[in-house]
Amino acid sequence: MHNKTEVFNILHLFITSMRVTISLMLALFIMIPIISVTSDSSNVETWDDARHKRDSGTVGGISVSLSNDSSDQNIIMDFEDFPTIVETYTATWCENCVTVEQTRDQALDDKNSTIIHYHRHYYETQDPFGDNTTENRWELNYGTASTIALGASRLAPTTILDGERMHPGHRPKSDSLKDDFVTSISVGSTAPLLGNISLSITKNYSNTNSENSTLFSWSTSNLVSNCMDSCSNSVSTSAWLLFVEDVAYFPEGSNDLEYYHHVLHHVVLLDGLDGTMEYTYPSTWDGDDMSAILIVDWVEKENDDNFFPGPSISLTLVCVLVSSLVYSKKKQ
Repeated sequence: MHNKTEVFNILHLFITSMRVTISLMLALFIMIPIISVTSDSSNVETWDDARHKRDSGTVGGISVSLSNDSSDQNIIMDFEDFPTIVETYTATWCENCVTVEQTRDQALDDKNSTIIHYHRHYYETQDPFGDNTTENRWELNYGTASTIALGASRLAPTTILDGERMHPGHRPKSDSLKDDFVTSISVGSTAPLLGNISLSITKNYSNTNSENSTLFSWSTSNLVSNCMDSCSNSVSTSAWLLFVEDVAYFPEGSNDLEYYHHVLHHVVLLDGLDGTMEYTYPSTWDGDDMSAILIVDWVEKENDDNFFPGPSISLTLVCVLVSSLVYSKKKQ
């Protein structure tokens, strides 16, 4: 009889403690959204995730001039000095793009930023800029999220900040589009990285007849995870070289902009985190204002060997433990 009483007391204690635990958890789940909203309403997200179900983004932004009067260059940039990476999908016929880009620039103000304009190219008859590589990069990184937000993998206007935050279309999520951009810009990159990257060029490297033949050397392997010990996640990176024309004159554009800035003509996914290649980059639409921009895409993944039991597994383990204790008491 004594043993039965002990078993009953243990079970009663367990059930009571579980009720308290569940009640506390339910209260916590109910209160968290309330606390989040009431504590700081300015933290309302004014963007969509740029990469669907991925902890990832884009950093870097070293830019070197490829103009005829520029010399050989070697630039090293620390993570703390990286600019905000602004990628915008646009078109020369897109009237809403003009307003969105002007508002975006107002929000950026004098903030250190690297702006890149992807022009519509696939099945395009009116916009002469861009090529297959620029479209491929956009769809590879942002196509899925764009389809969820807009119903298509590439629609103008769409703006991506730091490869993380997407601003689709021209309608604001808050009181104004400028406020949307200001809030998003203030977040900054969430890349769990530290270190530096470098880019150097040697012009007219070969004896080819092309003036655009240049030797590019890059190093991004020094950009590593900021977790030093017992890390549950790992970070992988890939390096890209983008060729961007500062300003291109195209009066035939039906949005009447005429002068198109930050025109992305071509992208190259670099072979390895460090390397050297001789490359003949595309010519400018007009003028002599092409630049090469080094950026780095990062992806954070959970390590396969990391094991931390979820709530359901933890509850099962507790039940097994209690059952074992009850059984051992009964045997005594």
